[in-house]
Order: sequence, then structure tokens, then C-alpha cells
Amino acid sequence: MLDSSSLLKTADISMPRVSQIKQTIRGQVHSGKLKTGEKLPSLSQLAILFECSLGLVRQAINTLIAEGLLMSQPRKGVFVSESRVAVSDIAFVTPTGHMENIQHIFEGVQTGVEQSPYRVVLHAANYDFDQEMSLLNDLDPQSYAGVLIQPPPFVEQMAPVVKFSERGIPVVQVGRSLVGLDIDAVVADGVELGRIAMEHLVSHGHKQIGCVDSKTDYHFNNEIAQGFDLALNPIGRSMDDIAVAHISATDLNRQQPWLNGQKAAAYLLDEYPNLTAIIGMNPHMTLGIYKAVQQAGKVVGRDISVIGLFADMSFFTALEPTVTVVCCDLNQIGQRAALLLRQRIENPNTPHRTICLSSKLIARQSVQSVR
Repeated sequence: MLDSSSLLKTADISMPRVSQIKQTIRGQVHSGKLKTGEKLPSLSQLAILFECSLGLVRQAINTLIAEGLLMSQPRKGVFVSESRVAVSDIAFVTPTGHMENIQHIFEGVQTGVEQSPYRVVLHAANYDFDQEMSLLNDLDPQSYAGVLIQPPPFVEQMAPVVKFSERGIPVVQVGRSLVGLDIDAVVADGVELGRIAMEHLVSHGHKQIGCVDSKTDYHFNNEIAQGFDLALNPIGRSMDDIAVAHISATDLNRQQPWLNGQKAAAYLLDEYPNLTAIIGMNPHMTLGIYKAVQQAGKVVGRDISVIGLFADMSFFTALEPTVTVVCCDLNQIGQRAALLLRQRIENPNTPHRTICLSSKLIARQSVQSVR
């Protein structure tokens, strides 16, 4: 039944009235408040409910009929279409579509919408977070049932995301989540990632440890630091004892995405000559560390142990020696994010939640015991 008590409450009042009516009816169909085959009130009754002219209601209803969401039966009325299972688009917005880790997530997203009325439309920027937000800002809210997004590293860049969510359009953050946003998310468990990685190094006798990181507003980075502390406390150390070199979170180098990590690791090796291990907070930082160790004339594993976080990339096993990682299943992140978005579309009033997925250690040759 049409929920008249919430009419237009979730509509964007900056839109034309016809668009508000369409958005509201779409939302009630997608949420299940208007069920397949259910009859809508008459056009005159809708005009009263929406507090507008009969002409505006007729225009909105005719558009929804043309889209296939509604169907008109002569002398009977307007009904929710039996064919409303027709594909509805979900936008997946990312800073780039070229990186291997994002491709794995996208494959999971596609798995998550299988046997559903939804299809995923990829909107990938060219290695640029501001461009990613422009892509999101240009989306027509009327054309998408929901949005999946890999958030940029700073809250102030997320204005279009907040705007979308305030319109009542479901949004799910994928892979990482930003501090201070009450928006659904599916992420790796940062505390677990940090703890497993540091425990692995400690178990091999490492105490002089460095880390290449970026300063961001992600929960993820703070949680990893907590995990480091959990593993270091039993040996009388803490995160304060880790030598950290930061790189720019927004400088995404398309040609050499590892380059900033390489420069940061070179700095660590120069400033802290007693280091025996370095941690990379993401795959390309880790590859940069690997290259910096080699450039310094040292042997990965034997002289400096290297361990990467978050994702296992194909190039890690192509290197010699191979690279140890603590990673989450990226395909699973994408799949769970798609399922969470579907739940949010169908039940828009449920509390927001963050789903943390577990991680695992893949021990390879790049971590060896301290000589």
C-alpha cells in the first residue's frame, strides 16, 4: 500500500515537483511498500496526497509507465508492473578501473547482483579522487537504485556522497570507510590486519620495524595502528617505536603507482639504518618498498623483510623472492557490499552498519628471521 505518511519526505526538494513524485513512488516500489500488482490511488487522489496539480501527477505517472515501473489498465487504474523486475542500475564509482585490486572487487560486486533485478554500471575516474567525485556528482539520481563507492581519503571530498545519501539514495562504502560518516560500509578488519602482520614479524625476531603509510581519514589506518600495538605490547614496544614515512594519499601515479612508496621506503632505509623489516599499507606501497630495498643494494628477506597489507596481487608471486601479505578476500568485499546495498534498497529505514571481513596471512619468502 502507498505509504502516504512518508510521501516526499525523502525526495530532493531542489528537484522539480514531477521528479519528486517519481522519486517517491520509485522509492516505495523498491522498498516493497508498493508491491508488484498493487493498484495505486487514482490520479486525483494522488494529486491530493502530493499536494499538486492533476497535470503534474499525470506527467509523473506516464513517465513511470513508460519506464515499465507502472502499468495502466483501461477503466481499472494504474498498477505496479508485474515486469518491474526489469534491470535497475547500481553505480559503482571508483578512482580508477585499471588496478588489479579494484577489478577483483568489481567481480565480487557482479557476483553479488546475480539473480537479482539489478545490474552494475562502472564509473571509473582516471586515477583522480576529485574526478571520481565529479563522476558521482554528475549521476542522475533518478537513474540509479543505489551507489557503491570506494571513498576518497578525506571526508571533505565526500560532499556528493553525503548529498546522495540525504536524498534517500542508498550508498555503501566499499573496501574502506571514512570517519564521521553514517553510511553503510563493507571493509577489511584493520585491527586484525595490523595484528597478524606485526605478530608475524615479531615471531621472526623483528623489533626495528618501519612502515610506509598515508595520512587519511579512513578508519582503516587507525585500526591497523591499533593492531600493531596489540602485537607489540607483549614485547614491551608500541606503535611509537615504529618508524613511519608518509606519502600523499591523493597522488595516484598512473604510470608508476609504486613510485611514492619507493621514495618513502628509501627515506626510511637512509634515516633508520638498523631497520630489519618494513610494512606497506597497500599493495603498491609494498611494491615500492621492495624496489627501494633492491635499489639500496640489499636483499629482500635476507637483509630487509617486507610484508604487505590489504590485498594479494599477482605480481607478488611473480617477484623473486615472493612477497608475504596479510590480505582480505577482495572478491568477497565486493560481493558483500552488493548484497548490503540490495538490503538497503529494499529496507531503507534499517540502521546503518559496517561489515568487517576477516583477513589471512600468506607467508612467502620476503619475511625471514632476523640474522
